[in-house]
Amino acid sequence: MIYRSTIARQPDQFRHTLEVVGSQLRDFDLVPFEKGTVVVTGIGASYEAAGVVAGELQRRGRRANTWRAVDLMEPGDPGDAIIVFSVGGRSIEPIAALTVHSRLPSLAITNEGNDPLSRAASAALRFESGPDSLPSSTGYTGSLLAGGLLIDALCGEDSFNWNDIPLIASEVLEASAKKMARIGEMFHDQRAIDCVGAISALGTAGEACLLIREAARVPTGVADTL
Repeated sequence: MIYRSTIARQPDQFRHTLEVVGSQLRDFDLVPFEKGTVVVTGIGASYEAAGVVAGELQRRGRRANTWRAVDLMEPGDPGDAIIVFSVGGRSIEPIAALTVHSRLPSLAITNEGNDPLSRAASAALRFESGPDSLPSSTGYTGSLLAGGLLIDALCGEDSFNWNDIPLIASEVLEASAKKMARIGEMFHDQRAIDCVGAISALGTAGEACLLIREAARVPTGVADTL
């Protein structure tokens, strides 16, 4: 898929994902994930989505942290439950991590659901964001939307109305398009770009780094700061 066209269809994608994930959560067994420390993991853009979700769980009063999937492959006692994000559901490291920690309840959140990671986990959710681009766009935002709906199910609904997301996305796309020429001038010929954030915003900064590296081929670095 072409990156710009994939970005443009996100409002419609969000409408579909809201319906698909909401339907699954109505019959989902939340009990194994309601107490204790939640470990959230993934690779690449999915790891950055994991950071956003872990930060929001912390904000809502839950004990949660992100682990690199390769570190989670080691035996030990990382937490009480594992949530794994993977758009394709075929990344080797998260699957291996769930195998090592098979005694823990685990949840795979993937695009289509019928994949090796979903079969390795004790539970699964799919968000059906459709074909993705390179760099990832709908896979990342679909992961975030599924994660947000899951957090509301676990922690109780916040004041935010998820049904507003498609309209908000449309407004953001329209407003940001008007600023791209100016931003392009500001960052033209930069040798390196740092992206910073804290808590959930650190995951957003990490994804921004991925986008810049993969699309613009500019070296980037992410830092945890206010």
